[in-house]
Formats: sequence, structure tokens, C-alpha cells
Amino acid sequence: MSDHILCKFCGNLRPRTNTGICETCKIDYEHIRTYVTDHPNSIVMDISHATKIPVSKIMTFVRGGHFLLVEGTFAVID
Repeated sequence: MSDHILCKFCGNLRPRTNTGICETCKIDYEHIRTYVTDHPNSIVMDISHATKIPVSKIMTFVRGGHFLLVEGTFAVID
């Protein structure tokens, strides 16, 4: 049994943990979450610009069910 698996968000090889997410994606997720909590009606481009996280990665979190797009703006689900 391997002690490494692929991150479910970025696909990078990472040590096996219970979360299924690598440390980089965990930090990015928290950064996005903090920004969206502080700026509740943000659009994806604003979030990307402010956090320096690519739109594609932000959308991966949306597709993963961690954020909700509401009429072009973001909402936190978790």
C-alpha cells in the first residue's frame, strides 16, 4: 500500500492523510474562504485577483462543493 495519493483538487502527489487534500490546496482553500467571508458578494475574478489564486483552481473548489456560485457571486458552504 502506497503512503502517497493524489490531491483531489490539484492532482499533485502528496502524503496520505484523512483530508484528501494537499497542504497547498488547504492553504488556498482557507485563503479563499477568508476572502469570501470578508467580502460576501465577490465575483470569481475579484477573488482571484485579491488572493492570487488562479480562477481554474477556485472553480475546482466550486465543483468540489466547497463554495457556491450564486448569480455570479460566491457563497461559503462549509
